[in-house]
Amino acid sequence: MDHRYLDHDAILTLFEVKRSSDTRFRREVIGRMLDYAANAVVYWPVEEIKTKFEAACSALQVDPDAVVCEKVSEGFELGDFWQKVKTKLQAGRIRMIFIADEIPPKLRRVVEFFSGQLDPAEVLAVEVEQFVGEGMRTLVPRVVGQTEAARRK
Repeated sequence: MDHRYLDHDAILTLFEVKRSSDTRFRREVIGRMLDYAANAVVYWPVEEIKTKFEAACSALQVDPDAVVCEKVSEGFELGDFWQKVKTKLQAGRIRMIFIADEIPPKLRRVVEFFSGQLDPAEVLAVEVEQFVGEGMRTLVPRVVGQTEAARRK
């Protein structure tokens, strides 16, 4: 897994970042992502996630409670945050995101299929196209998988 984060709503978000030219992208990377997602509760208990988060904050010399309070959604209490993480993990409420310079058509189809089928899990892809000009580089992201049906869910 390239990256994993907790978002402001206490949802574990898993990221796989690859170049579109990587031939393993579709099968191997999708399989690995699904494996991590399916086993997140077993292999990443919330206590371990919290401990790793606190260690990362300590290395940066920041207060973990202050970071959580600053980032969480309105209405979340600090004491409830880690319980909400645990509850959402146990319910399978996670987000899986594939990121690449170009999302190949076959991966796009897989993401759109899972996006419409998985509930409460969410599957997305983000295509980050790069444009280079005179002294300037522009990155343009485009989200794949947020169908209208998936948004309503």
